[in-house]
Amino acid sequence: CGIKPFYIPRSNPDGMDVNVNCLDEYPSNITIVDFDGQNWEKNAHKVAHKSKPS
Repeated sequence: CGIKPFYIPRSNPDGMDVNVNCLDEYPSNITIVDFDGQNWEKNAHKVAHKSKPS
């Protein structure tokens, strides 16, 4: 399944991340978007729109 089946991501503290590999079936409408997590600070702005405005 994975080390983190679900967690609150620091890039989107208002949301919840779920590891789809832990699900019995993949959702039919899932969209996978690549993200460079090794350079998180340089790329966090690409997912900032997923959080509520402060």
